[in-house]
Amino acid sequence: MRMPELIRRGMTQNQANQERIADLARYYLKPGRTLDLGSGDGSLINSICGLSGIEKGEVVCTDIKQENLDKCVRLGFQAKKCDLNNKFPFLSNKYDNIIANQVIEHMIFTDEFLLEVGRVLKKEGVLIISSTNLAALHNRLLLFLGYQPNCLHPSRKIVGTLFGKDGENPIYGHKSIFTGKALAELLKIHGFAIVKYETQSVLFFPDFLSRIVCRVFDFGTHVNIVAKKL
Repeated sequence: MRMPELIRRGMTQNQANQERIADLARYYLKPGRTLDLGSGDGSLINSICGLSGIEKGEVVCTDIKQENLDKCVRLGFQAKKCDLNNKFPFLSNKYDNIIANQVIEHMIFTDEFLLEVGRVLKKEGVLIISSTNLAALHNRLLLFLGYQPNCLHPSRKIVGTLFGKDGENPIYGHKSIFTGKALAELLKIHGFAIVKYETQSVLFFPDFLSRIVCRVFDFGTHVNIVAKKL
């Protein structure tokens, strides 16, 4: 299979997972102050507000790119530019909800990141965190064959992969990829209780089969966790 087709499938699964995060938010998030970490263009938090009853005026979007923040502002959100590898520019115990979709894998200091999440989240506040799953079925197969999974970016150069050998990895690439179980364990260490745990979307599997497999095995491309601050 050619790399463009793999990229297209990956984008489709990212979109499907974003829809799943919105569904989780509708069920688990409560009205109140909400911090969206790594908002991108604001499309996810915009969907969440439409489904969950969270008011746009109570949401703060963050991103490292000004162009993304400008899009969030146009959607009606407050926006703050910040590098999430550093101390968050927000008061302690301020937010009722935090969303971190596809963020922690970009962090160099994951413990410090989760400490900051815990600092600004209120007691019994809700965190929805989603990340690339190192234990996804396709990653297991690539490692078994001796190849570097494409989700890992230890260098600016693309090395050791089966597909996509040309070019460079993104400057803000994936520095810290967890298995789902490891991410859940780390959240517990940092003072969170796991409310909901799942993996989502097995690469190349039809949706109905993917859902069945993910109920039994952590084979999905993404891991989604809903956690509560103790």
